[in-house]
Amino acid sequence: MSDANLALLLQLVARGADLDSLLRRGLRYQQISRLLAEAIQDDLLHEEEGTFLLTEKGRKLMRSDALSGRTRTDGGWISSAEEFRITRQRYDKVYLPELRKSFFETREVD
Repeated sequence: MSDANLALLLQLVARGADLDSLLRRGLRYQQISRLLAEAIQDDLLHEEEGTFLLTEKGRKLMRSDALSGRTRTDGGWISSAEEFRITRQRYDKVYLPELRKSFFETREVD
């Protein structure tokens, strides 16, 4: 189970939101249902009258920063977009992203 997808799932359940964010990440409905089943099995969620609710264990995991183990003071979770992660650079290096085709049209001025 991906930590980023699990974090987003817990955040969505806590807010009562729909699953569009997981679908936009490229997950299929089958993968989302497997993620829900694993979260229930790990006692992070439980189902009650057709809705999913966070357990205390799920709330604690959502409030903690899984990578550093530090508890967040605001109690929230910020999910990072995996496709925008880069490798850590030295402090004296400047990161320049690859040039990609932009939605802004560029043209040469005569």
